[in-house]
Formats: sequence, C-alpha cells, structure tokens
Amino acid sequence: MRFEFISEYTLKSMKLKADKWAKLQGNDEYRQTILDFFEKPEYNIVVIYQNNAGQLQPTFDFPSAMKAKAVYFSKKEKGMNVGKDNFKTALAYGDLSYSPLEQLSALVDEVTCFANLASSHFTFPGNSRNLQVDSFHAQSYKKLSCTKYCTDKVFKLE
Repeated sequence: MRFEFISEYTLKSMKLKADKWAKLQGNDEYRQTILDFFEKPEYNIVVIYQNNAGQLQPTFDFPSAMKAKAVYFSKKEKGMNVGKDNFKTALAYGDLSYSPLEQLSALVDEVTCFANLASSHFTFPGNSRNLQVDSFHAQSYKKLSCTKYCTDKVFKLE
C-alpha cells in the first residue's frame, strides 16, 4: 500500500507513465532506499527525481541540480516508522521545482497563505496583528486564491 501511494503521487505529480515507476521498483537499490525511509528512524525524508538518464531515483538528500520537477516525502514526526496502517497520516509530501527561484516563490506563497489564515483565526498581541493584516491588504488578490489553496489543499477542509 505504501509503495502504491508514493507511486501514484509521484507519477501524477511528475506527469509520468507507469513504466518509469516499474523501472524504479526493478532496481533493488532504489527499492531498498524507499523501504529504509519507511522503516528506519534515521531517514526522515526521501526525494524522488529523474536522473540524467530520465530514470526515477530516490535519495535521502536534496539533489544539487535537477532538470525536471521532483517530489518529496517527509515523516511528520522525526524518527517514526511509517507502517501500512499509518502512511497517509504520517507523511507530509509535495513537489520540488527544478528552478530554485520558482521553489522559493512557491514557499513564500505557502508561508503567506498560512500567515493569512493565522491572522484571520488567531489574535496577535498588541500592534503586531495590525501590521500583519495591513501587509496582507497590499496583496488582496493573492489572498483570495491563497486562502482557497490553503483550505482545499494544505488543510484538507471541505
């Protein structure tokens, strides 16, 4: 089940065909890397990217240079085992852009999104809340799409 979950997300996110995943699973070293991520507490993140030959390759480190989008899977709690019964709730996952600038932009959008939700649902002491809210009014059109993204994607609210 765990492999199927990672396979489905990876193929869908990277827009690849199933034969790419089949080649990954056919490589004992790559398959063992993913198993180690699930079962060994010292591995807390696995990144799956396409190497120069176009083959999917898992690694425990972020690749220094990528030519295409990659995906990552991270344990929500450091050192936990990811079993067949808890893999959906135990993992945080997402996409990595091959462009560092694009990745930074996506990260800033997500942080802004979270801060936007926090400012509307929590009270901040003193004037800090007003500063926070004022900074968001400057980006009002982003705020609407960001809030929808956060509620639909990040927090899985319906």
